[in-house]
Amino acid sequence: MNINYYSNQIKNAVDQNPKCITGILVTNRVFVREEGKAGKQEVLCLLYADLYDCYIWGHVFFHEGLDHYVSCLVDFESLISGRTVDHLFDRFDWYIRQKGNWQPVTIQEEWNAFAMSNNFADACSALVRMIGAFDFTKRSPFEDDEANNDPSEYRILNVYPFPSCDRDNWEKPPY
Repeated sequence: MNINYYSNQIKNAVDQNPKCITGILVTNRVFVREEGKAGKQEVLCLLYADLYDCYIWGHVFFHEGLDHYVSCLVDFESLISGRTVDHLFDRFDWYIRQKGNWQPVTIQEEWNAFAMSNNFADACSALVRMIGAFDFTKRSPFEDDEANNDPSEYRILNVYPFPSCDRDNWEKPPY
């Protein structure tokens, strides 16, 4: 199937969940490319960009080391933007590897924020399911929120590298 078919499924899931909030400045929230870092299809989806320096992204990508597609939610402290779709993906990758200002989200069910799949279609379906259950107060809770004591999704640490501590050898961000 066409990559746009899966992109539209994800876009519809985001549009149908009123708890996926990005405000009026962000109008395009789903981004796809045929060939990501691993040479396979990749999706980025901005689920939340509203308050508290919290930007929650959905990400579908092929992880070469695991030989599977990964679907996950990740919480950033900075808004990531790009001039083109490829530029956005390059910046997202840079923020993951170099900047390191991301963190796991909390979960109530094992499938809320992480899944591994054998193919792109199943990975996109897993992300659609995560989006359907998305609620900011459950993924990035405050101290007084009921979900504050829920576990974080630490499997994400197996797919995103720890940021470089060698500041002298940092790559420049994609400007």
